[in-house]
Amino acid sequence: MLQLGVPTYRDPSFITLWLATVLSQVTEPSIEEVRFALYPILRGDAEDAARMVDAYDWAAVVGVLLGPQFVGLRRVTFVSGRLGDYEKI
Repeated sequence: MLQLGVPTYRDPSFITLWLATVLSQVTEPSIEEVRFALYPILRGDAEDAARMVDAYDWAAVVGVLLGPQFVGLRRVTFVSGRLGDYEKI
């Protein structure tokens, strides 16, 4: 499993480019899951959560995930990340 943090407080176009760049450098075709951990989406942000997620160019990310280096990919998941999760990455 490969987990990438997606900070919602940064410019979405920059983060999209960063995600696509990192993913395009993956060389392990046996990765079965890519997890995007969005943070922070706090209780007070719940109403804006869909807008925050929609701000990224997910089509560009999907384009990379369709590449041959992800032949083993079975799942793409989105989770709400917490600061403690990112101290381990």
